[in-house]
Amino acid sequence: MGHVPLAWKWCPVFLERKQAAMRYLDILADQVHPPVLHFYPDGDGYFMDDNATVHCARSVQNWFTEHQSDFEHLPWPS
Repeated sequence: MGHVPLAWKWCPVFLERKQAAMRYLDILADQVHPPVLHFYPDGDGYFMDDNATVHCARSVQNWFTEHQSDFEHLPWPS
């Protein structure tokens, strides 16, 4: 079995309380998107969230669709 190297170039954003979709969209736009564009200007970055209700909201999924050329939104494994 081979080894899988892990390289972390990102600091997680920890949320202390339940988030509404609009607040989560603000976090994505203000704290996630600008650094992704800076560190991965060619659109070769990845983003993964879990299946929390806010992450599955239609408005959030639409945001990821609108920004799919900026980074890849990976599905959460089942």
